[in-house]
Amino acid sequence: MQNWLQTHPGQALEFPNPVPTSSQSYKVVGYLGFGGFGPLRWDNLYANFEHLHPDNFYTESYGGQDYQIYIHDLTDQKYSYMIGNEMQLVIVPDRLDAVWSMVYGGNYNTKNKVGAGDDNRVYYSTVLRLQLYLTKTLHLLAESSIAQEKSLNGNLYRTHYDSIFANTNGVPDSRGLQNGDSDTRNTWQLKAGFVINPKGLGVFTRPSLRILYGLQYSSQQAAYGNSFVDSLSQYNVFTGTESHWHHVLAIEAETWF
Repeated sequence: MQNWLQTHPGQALEFPNPVPTSSQSYKVVGYLGFGGFGPLRWDNLYANFEHLHPDNFYTESYGGQDYQIYIHDLTDQKYSYMIGNEMQLVIVPDRLDAVWSMVYGGNYNTKNKVGAGDDNRVYYSTVLRLQLYLTKTLHLLAESSIAQEKSLNGNLYRTHYDSIFANTNGVPDSRGLQNGDSDTRNTWQLKAGFVINPKGLGVFTRPSLRILYGLQYSSQQAAYGNSFVDSLSQYNVFTGTESHWHHVLAIEAETWF
């Protein structure tokens, strides 16, 4: 709005009205399941491709007035894709089971060639869960995962608490097209603890009560959530220290209906 009003001074009331238009979106899903031979109990192979529905509008405030900016034509070519596989394995019958999963996917927006965001990225992840049956109802769980997300349009992730000053050779991107100082986020997680399954053996047996310790490392600063400001103003003060490790102690109860 600031740019438009600078180009059209004194014409705030002449800002173009939205024009009615139509939208379309779709999703295609594929699945293949098989198993029951050797150590393989079951395998889930799945994939999907989606043409996302365009966004409607967002609001900009300028000169004490709010303006609704309709962005259908800027967001009507957004797509996502994903392919993944989950293997349920019997390592030692009635003693040790494993689940190994992998996923690869991405998003792309053909009308956004410059702005870093989740609409243009690729990612992959793999996770391995082991469940050891100490008794029929008391189990020991250990799980680890790694993941990588990569932005296709430049820096999206902040790797330091003051990374805004390290972006683009120390010059903040005043256009708001980049949000950090790295185009890649790497994550590693580990959790372990005890599981109580009243109904007996099985990784997916429910109900389940879990007492777990979790550990996470991320190349992104405070990836587990923070109160830092989101604005790209070079005068913002980012308080705190480097924080890439996260520890969690959790008690979880789960049942399926």
